[in-house]
Amino acid sequence: MILPGASGRKIARQVGGMRPGIKVLFVSGYTDDALIRVHGLDESFAFLQKPLSQGSVAAKVREFLDSDRFRAL
Repeated sequence: MILPGASGRKIARQVGGMRPGIKVLFVSGYTDDALIRVHGLDESFAFLQKPLSQGSVAAKVREFLDSDRFRAL
C-alpha cells in the first residue's frame, strides 16, 4: 500500500484502467485501521496484513477468489 512515489490505490486504479473488473488484494504491514483512515480502504477491499504465513496467504487468496463481496476495480 505504501510505496515510494505512489500508493497501492493509485497503482490499482491504473491497472483497473487497463483491465476493468480486475480484483486487487492489498498487502501491507500497516493495520487495516490505519489504511482505512489514511487511504480510504473499507471492507469491500481485500486486504492481507503482514507478517504473512503460507497458511494466511493461501486462505486469503482462496477467500478472495471465491467471494463476490470484494470490490473489483
